[in-house]
Amino acid sequence: MADVALRPSFPAEELDRQRKQRLDAIVQEEQNPAAAAGLTFPKLVYGADHPYGHPVAGTKASIEALTVAELKAFHAANYVPNSSALIFVGDVTLDQAVALAEKQFGAWAKGTAAKITLPDVKGPTENVVYLMDRQDAPQSQIRIGALGLARTSPDYYAVELMNTILGGAFSSRLNLNLREDKGYSYGAFNGFTSRSLGGYWASNAGVKTGVTKESLVEIQKELRGISGERPVTADEMAQAKSNLIRGYAQRFETNGQVAGEIGTLWVYGLPLETLGRYESTIDAITPDQVAAAAKKYIDPGKTVILIVGDRSKIEESVRSLNLGRIVLLTADGKPVTP
Repeated sequence: MADVALRPSFPAEELDRQRKQRLDAIVQEEQNPAAAAGLTFPKLVYGADHPYGHPVAGTKASIEALTVAELKAFHAANYVPNSSALIFVGDVTLDQAVALAEKQFGAWAKGTAAKITLPDVKGPTENVVYLMDRQDAPQSQIRIGALGLARTSPDYYAVELMNTILGGAFSSRLNLNLREDKGYSYGAFNGFTSRSLGGYWASNAGVKTGVTKESLVEIQKELRGISGERPVTADEMAQAKSNLIRGYAQRFETNGQVAGEIGTLWVYGLPLETLGRYESTIDAITPDQVAAAAKKYIDPGKTVILIVGDRSKIEESVRSLNLGRIVLLTADGKPVTP
């Protein structure tokens, strides 16, 4: 591991192999409506020029242009010990871990990691509907959401509980509505992606093409409900707390999972005691806190609405809902020139 971290060589043949694999994967993703929706949605929320709007694994242009020299320069600028953590989880003592670290990483010279600044994002001020055409697609992929919250926000746990009720569990409102009651989808969920400087939230579902309009109506209804029209009940609160608290131990079943939990806390500058306080924190959340979190972060009238499906079969019915202005997108998520 020390050799990889301190002395990577980035052989050209390995870069070429990885480049080909990634380009092939991008082609497959573009042909898959669900993958296309997942890649396009952050771009619409943050903007195509914002770092959070970029595909994590790159675009065709960026992958094709990468050079060995650029990889080496990035590594030299960012991989420094004084902005890194070395995490041990296993049958090892602290003294042993320190001795191993000093032996293998002791010669790693300190440095100053490149400073990264992110532009502010205002988020949508109205509903905007984006339609990406996939002819003959048997389903429409729907994503509805907006900006969310940072991982370090004091609202984090209230939002986690609220999201469990809305769409974070099989028994959530969205899934019970669209899957269990209506039969429109195999699964409908909502999730918050939390990042250092603010994440986003999104309701998502793959629905039968013929009920795209009806599915949009039901998702909008659930968003309005959680944000005020249908307050959470005592039973919903109890079940959501039980789901989160009982499921918490599953996040620590392997050494790798434990290391991941510790690493996440370190990245966000959160104390290790956070792990031990989770259950009591969730249990102490009140219905008023959940209601406040929903009202603060979920505004059904200010969202990005992305639909990937057969335009010829869904556009007219989607327009009839008057959810907002409609923007047509190309296969790579760019607005179609009028």
